[in-house]
Amino acid sequence: MQVQNLPPVLILHLKRFRITTNEVYKMNNNINFPLFGFDLEPYVAFPKQGISYLYDLYGVVNHYGTMGGGHYTSYIKQMGDWFEYNDSSVT
Repeated sequence: MQVQNLPPVLILHLKRFRITTNEVYKMNNNINFPLFGFDLEPYVAFPKQGISYLYDLYGVVNHYGTMGGGHYTSYIKQMGDWFEYNDSSVT
């Protein structure tokens, strides 16, 4: 896959559910990604000289549970520190 242009802020949504002939289920495989310097230049159709295609991670949303129910939490980087947001608590 190649893209024409990349935005200043990139949001990736990963498909975590699989539908087969007999069932729908959540995939539980781990996803590894860099915290800094995620380079997308190899996926840009016509990269421009002097443009950076590097992204740093500053937020993740997690879903715990199954297709029928579950819970969402998030991790957000603010002022250099990572915080976990879980309903009304922040740690």
